[in-house]
Amino acid sequence: MLFITNRRLKLEKNSPSYALFEKDPALDPEPKPGDLVTMDDNDNRATQSVHYCETDQIPKVYKVVGSDVMLKRLKDPKTARNILIYIHGFNNLPDEILDRAWKLQKLCNKAAGEDPEKQVEVIPIIWPCDNDIGIIKDYWDDQQAAKKSGISFSRLLARFMAWRSAKEQKEKPCYKRINIISHSMGNFVLMRTLQEWGEAQGSIPQIFRNVFMMAADIPNEALEDGEPGEYIPDAARNVVVYYAGDDMAMTASKVSNVKNLEFTRRLGHTGPERMSKVPENVYAVDCDSFNNDADGLKGHAYFMDFNDGKPTPAFTHMFDTMTSPSGHVVSADIMRKRKLTL
Repeated sequence: MLFITNRRLKLEKNSPSYALFEKDPALDPEPKPGDLVTMDDNDNRATQSVHYCETDQIPKVYKVVGSDVMLKRLKDPKTARNILIYIHGFNNLPDEILDRAWKLQKLCNKAAGEDPEKQVEVIPIIWPCDNDIGIIKDYWDDQQAAKKSGISFSRLLARFMAWRSAKEQKEKPCYKRINIISHSMGNFVLMRTLQEWGEAQGSIPQIFRNVFMMAADIPNEALEDGEPGEYIPDAARNVVVYYAGDDMAMTASKVSNVKNLEFTRRLGHTGPERMSKVPENVYAVDCDSFNNDADGLKGHAYFMDFNDGKPTPAFTHMFDTMTSPSGHVVSADIMRKRKLTL
């Protein structure tokens, strides 16, 4: 599995670049393609470097492949037609994130069957969550890391745009469908990334086919014009917001954010505050009827499957929308609000 991270990487002794470090530890060389690396759970510094890596299902040790190799592999017509970038939520460590990404990949494989047009490749983006004890401390440390990660990942967008505008890509363009699923505080990372890029460039191109915002831990007015998330609808053909009124993590987040003088409900709790004020390509899906069956503890992680392995309606709706030949949001009514039921 390919993945992208702005966590600090530690060189393994048998890596080509380790000799430089061994000769002079003060150099602290950046990992290069071909290096083997690990991530320290206790080191949650958000670096300005973005690393392009791969792993198999044996955890802990990863290989740096570099952006050129990753983009070439993703463009390869023999690989999946649909790309799903997965941005995780807060209080998640690398092995947990990759385990969840593998699970998401298996669900996509099963849903696609033998249909080549429905094949999906999951690419997790790993940003640096904290490993402290105590959920409140974790929340604030992670929110700071999420803010800094927005700057790092805006460089990822810049790299992609430079690659896409190169002569070779214009002559032989990539026709892959690029989608994003962002969960919980991962939506804050997404919002900050696009905000950094949009404010620097003055606008943002439509890069993604769909952005699926699952249990989004950002203010519920964030997608309106003039708000920090206004660039998200600009960057995608469709934006689908999945929310649940009894998501306990959203209730806790609302209380926690009073510390920042942010007295607002969360997007993952209510959906957009005013559908009339968000762009026409934003859809809201009420997941109240099944979120607690998928996540009995908090009703927050309902975007994959139930305890019996059966996909949740949120996953099925996302997958069907992502692989729809028309590119339209599946079963969205004229009001752009639909309640999913079991």
